[in-house]
Amino acid sequence: MHGDQVSARVGCGTFVVAIRGRVGKHVLADLMRSLELALMWKARAGDRKAFCRARSAAVCYPEDGDDLVALLERTIALLDRDKPEGFGSNRRRRG
Repeated sequence: MHGDQVSARVGCGTFVVAIRGRVGKHVLADLMRSLELALMWKARAGDRKAFCRARSAAVCYPEDGDDLVALLERTIALLDRDKPEGFGSNRRRRG
């Protein structure tokens, strides 16, 4: 990625991208989809192919939180809300 943003790996298979400034909804949607496609990878288990799906969520400062912790909590809530059936663990996060 190029431009005025910062990206970091924050956990096993978890990445955060922070964009400085306002981005239009369509531009943001295109960016998120591009990142999801770039992170998607194919695995082979025996004779079967499986795709690892990437998920994304967008939050805005200060609308969704006024500090990093609040923004990350909002992101986690959005990802949990939109989690597909059978995607990941259903255990509760401790905060």
